[in-house]
Amino acid sequence: MTSKLAEFAANLHFDDSPPAVMDRTEDLFLDWFGSALGGRNARAVEAGECFAKTMGPSEGPSELLLSRRPTAPFFAALVNAASSHFAEQDDVHNGSFLLK
Repeated sequence: MTSKLAEFAANLHFDDSPPAVMDRTEDLFLDWFGSALGGRNARAVEAGECFAKTMGPSEGPSELLLSRRPTAPFFAALVNAASSHFAEQDDVHNGSFLLK
């Protein structure tokens, strides 16, 4: 199963995605980004940023949201994920508790 998923992902092209999929992806990314910005000043996230600065490279293709500092993808994923899950707003099912 993993190899099939990897093959699918490797052969996926942006232009092959239906507009509805791209619209939903944009909505979900915006939701994640807002959550990441919401947690960026938390002490735990700042500690992760300090760890990444100390242990990670000072250059790389990825960026830390907190400081806009470039680094390796591993360290950016570590800090940015911590920031986006600190307040845990992006995984909430709004229909379960909000009236529309």
